[in-house]
Amino acid sequence: MRYFLTFLFFILTSNVYATDPDRLPDDTWMKNFWENCGYYPIRHQENNNVFWRFTLEKGDRGGCSSDNMVRHGASYWERKEVEGRKLKSDATYEVQFKVRFLAGFEGNRETFFQLHGFNGPGCKFPLLMFKFGELGKSWAPDYGARLAITEHGGKYEVNHVQNFGPIDKIKGIWQYVEFIFETNVGKSKYSLYLNNKLEVSGEEFDVPACKIPYIKFGIYRPGDPKYGKTSIVDFDDVLVAKVK
Repeated sequence: MRYFLTFLFFILTSNVYATDPDRLPDDTWMKNFWENCGYYPIRHQENNNVFWRFTLEKGDRGGCSSDNMVRHGASYWERKEVEGRKLKSDATYEVQFKVRFLAGFEGNRETFFQLHGFNGPGCKFPLLMFKFGELGKSWAPDYGARLAITEHGGKYEVNHVQNFGPIDKIKGIWQYVEFIFETNVGKSKYSLYLNNKLEVSGEEFDVPACKIPYIKFGIYRPGDPKYGKTSIVDFDDVLVAKVK
């Protein structure tokens, strides 16, 4: 496992949310995340394995005040998410998790993971969003998953990850994600491994000085009366480590 020796060191220095995920008691990693906008995650058990399951139905508006605002072409926003603790600036982190898509994620701009940085009304844009579909365009299955990089000021650049999808090919199958990123004010970089294969290396993104980065898991999407599908996603063995 990448950074395993580093993980052992940071376990001793309390910079790790959880220990090696392959040996991880579920309570250990689950307790490091909590409700977001009034939603509390639901534990699900399968073959003696406990994990989180997020289910979003049509019309499940989020509990944040912004979810009832008209934004980015949507009259409201649907969400079921959890969030982690605030991360340190000018550091490098690694996030590992297993994710399994069971239903949905065929609409536009449907997010399942975010590196956010909300810090008041003047600094409210996420830093990185993992989603299916492309901002402002319809779902195109041959593209697979997208990473939408949110630049300071709310501009979007999309990095296509060809080998993660299409969604129908990976539904019901656990996917292993390793996400390594910096939190340097100004230009930072991130890399992404999917199922132990490097897919993105050293991609740049902006971290404005006003941001306080933190992680969010779950489903977030624009409300769409025409799109009535249920989306279901599972997460397991979540590890967050400060590696530098």
